Amino acid sequence: MRRGLHLRFLVLLALAALPPAIAHAQESLWMLSTRRLPSAGEGRPPVFAPAVWRFDAGRGWVASSLDELLRAGCQASATNVFIHGNDTSAQDAAEMGLALYRQLQPHAHRAAPRQFVIWSWPTADLGARVRKSAQVNELRTNTEGYYLACYLSRASPEVPMHITGYCTGARITTGGLHLLGGGTLAGMQIAQQDPAPRRQIHAVLLAACIPNDWLLPGQPHGRAISQVDRLAITVNTVDPVLRWHPLIWGRGGHEALGMTGLPESWRLGPEQGKVVWLDLTLVLERRHGWKYYKSSPQVITLLQSEQQRASVARAESERTRR
Repeated sequence: MRRGLHLRFLVLLALAALPPAIAHAQESLWMLSTRRLPSAGEGRPPVFAPAVWRFDAGRGWVASSLDELLRAGCQASATNVFIHGNDTSAQDAAEMGLALYRQLQPHAHRAAPRQFVIWSWPTADLGARVRKSAQVNELRTNTEGYYLACYLSRASPEVPMHITGYCTGARITTGGLHLLGGGTLAGMQIAQQDPAPRRQIHAVLLAACIPNDWLLPGQPHGRAISQVDRLAITVNTVDPVLRWHPLIWGRGGHEALGMTGLPESWRLGPEQGKVVWLDLTLVLERRHGWKYYKSSPQVITLLQSEQQRASVARAESERTRR
């Protein structure tokens, strides 16, 4: 009964938020939720069996399946995945994803359909216990990274993937990419194909709540960059939330990637050229919330640019195969 009420709420929310023109848009809109999935398995990785909904013009959110989502992705010119950050309810995730969808959809190529996936994951909100909430959420990102890697490994390698991760959603993004590259995360790994398929992945990390050295070789997410064609990272050196990142687990923690950028990036070797930066310090100043990022013309231009690159990558790949 509760799930039915939740679905009806999402239908009403979507119908109110989306413009009438969506009925003719050459893009499919999906929501993948891991909110009911366990945070860890008992001695083995948890089973990736998310709840999935597809937006149907005129009907709103319709219950679907992971298999249907993956089949639809095979027909798309590119897939966009949006992963939210902390303190985000299911309703908030839907609103945030829908708003970003509307901002990016008018710039999608009409000649070929695109796929947009809202990744909805459970985040703790323990009220005044801010530090405890941050710890719970950071631990959950390991499992979410595993779930993301499971999804990416099953998606068609021929379809370019564009991932936008905000705050701890950025940590899920790089954790998933690290696992996709054959890494281990919190004792979890995913089955690797031999030979591994060549994938086209572009990622954007907004206000990345990740220790600033984790993407370097040998670090917890050290294989993430090997899996992308391009990685764009925003930096705000006065972010009021990220400035507390070193204290989440006590004194002596690393500063956040979204606040300092990647130190010693020369250690990436040839892969250093994959990483680009956008300094938003003067734009956002002491603001961290998602509403400020989605309202920033610089951020939207960045996302549109990376989306365009994914489409170009698909077109070039098809020409090469011919």
